[in-house]
Amino acid sequence: MTQAIVRLIFHKTMTATTVPTDLPAPALKPGMDCREAFQAAYENRYTWDQGFPGYRGRCEVTRSGGTATGTFQLGPDLKAHVEGLSDPDLTKAVHNQLWEVAIHRVRRPFTQVHGDNGFVAGDTNAVGMEVIVTGKAAGDRYRIRGNVVTMVHRHIHGQVVTIHTEAVTETGAGYLSRHYRSRYSDPRSGEPWVRNNGSAMSLRR
Repeated sequence: MTQAIVRLIFHKTMTATTVPTDLPAPALKPGMDCREAFQAAYENRYTWDQGFPGYRGRCEVTRSGGTATGTFQLGPDLKAHVEGLSDPDLTKAVHNQLWEVAIHRVRRPFTQVHGDNGFVAGDTNAVGMEVIVTGKAAGDRYRIRGNVVTMVHRHIHGQVVTIHTEAVTETGAGYLSRHYRSRYSDPRSGEPWVRNNGSAMSLRR
């Protein structure tokens, strides 16, 4: 597998970084309803308000063969523009990374997103307590520690996206993922999604 490491560089000083594995997992037994615990973590995310003006920065993409640099801009409409990368696969990787950042910064009421879902506690491991989704989004699952969603496993647009959060920044208005790994997989086989060049990519912000 070819791995691409994507770094988005923002020109802003944030507050302290927290490693989610240092946080306590909810003390719920498998099979118990965990809607309240999951909702608390969902609502603890740092989000943008309606006046979000957009931002821009530099991007670095590293894979076997070297590092490529470029620039990006995310507009108020959350549409990304990437320049300076000659390889279309690398440009796509940065677009995916910006989408992951932006989609989790949009503020949507919990009942609007998850009103048709149920949440049941699963096992607990180093990543956190598993949240098994039932109802409309059955098949999706999460893990949480403290009020942080440490893992997301969702079926989106014909693919499975799995994201593991490894460090977060406490902004004073919710947590913001600082380091995470994400993988795009085939929903039927579970194999990593294959790009046009025949290689699969895992992304790390």
